[in-house]
Amino acid sequence: MKTIRNAAATQHDSTAHHAGQVLDINSASQTELAALPGMDARLARQLCDNRPFKRWAEVKALDGFDAALVAQLKAGPATIRKL
Repeated sequence: MKTIRNAAATQHDSTAHHAGQVLDINSASQTELAALPGMDARLARQLCDNRPFKRWAEVKALDGFDAALVAQLKAGPATIRKL
């Protein structure tokens, strides 16, 4: 079954992410991403500019995202949800 996305479904919901929960890098705001361990505003902007992501290998291919940072993100604070 093919999912049809509409504009409302792709907009960021500021209530979707709460402290202590795992952030979806495909929908989290730049500010939320920058607050993750090992991240900064430049890296967060790269994620926002290059999403959506299907695999962590796509993130690792971005400038500044080495295997250690990707492993740190995957270990808990971030996830990639399929759109």
